[in-house]
Amino acid sequence: MWDRLLQIFDYWGYFFQSTDLHGIHSPFIYQLAEFSFFNKEEKRIQFIEIQRTEMLKSSGRIENYPISKFANHYTLDAKYAFAIHRITHFLDIHRYHEYGLCTGIETNYMLHRQLAILKKQIAYTYHFKENPVKKHTNEAWYTSEVHRDLHEWNSPPSAWEMHLIHQHEQADEIWDYVEDILNNRHNHTLLIITNIHETDDHTLNWKRLQNDDRTGVSIDLFKMGIIFFRKEQPKEHFTLRY
Repeated sequence: MWDRLLQIFDYWGYFFQSTDLHGIHSPFIYQLAEFSFFNKEEKRIQFIEIQRTEMLKSSGRIENYPISKFANHYTLDAKYAFAIHRITHFLDIHRYHEYGLCTGIETNYMLHRQLAILKKQIAYTYHFKENPVKKHTNEAWYTSEVHRDLHEWNSPPSAWEMHLIHQHEQADEIWDYVEDILNNRHNHTLLIITNIHETDDHTLNWKRLQNDDRTGVSIDLFKMGIIFFRKEQPKEHFTLRY
């Protein structure tokens, strides 16, 4: 109860500090935000949301963990997952890395355009211990859509490389991954971290990342944060109302 109240206070603090498109003075971030966050499309992919609904209704268990509780706790809301989908479209990303426990619904949004719509080859790696919930809920969807093993695909040349970090209670291990990304970044590395305000520790880690000399532009959408490393753009922070 107390944690829930703190999150509500945190959200209103974010809301009053945030801005819309009119507060963005960077042409690159303006175009990204207009395309990915402030577009007029319905912010969901219906058949992926059917998968979410089925998981939330499920009475099944994976390793003694209720699937419905896992999906409710570990999965981004549809509009945030859809924002990831639009970012991959805007930047035409072909190289993906994913870290941390997740249901795989965000994965579906992230890879949907390249795999299911454009039928393009990509490089995708899941950097974490065996995730039975994700395996149980998503492998059949992938194989039926693209008829390949994702981990054997080789991507065509692509400048952008996305790292999607699912941040939950495994904070220490997740931030070891983040440190490795920071040390091996390049100009077209994109880092997205979920649940940046879920706990005080998560908020503190996000602020440290924003202030790190190795990072560039950062975007706070409350439920997730985005980090760029583009050398041609001055370091700046945007809090966008989403």
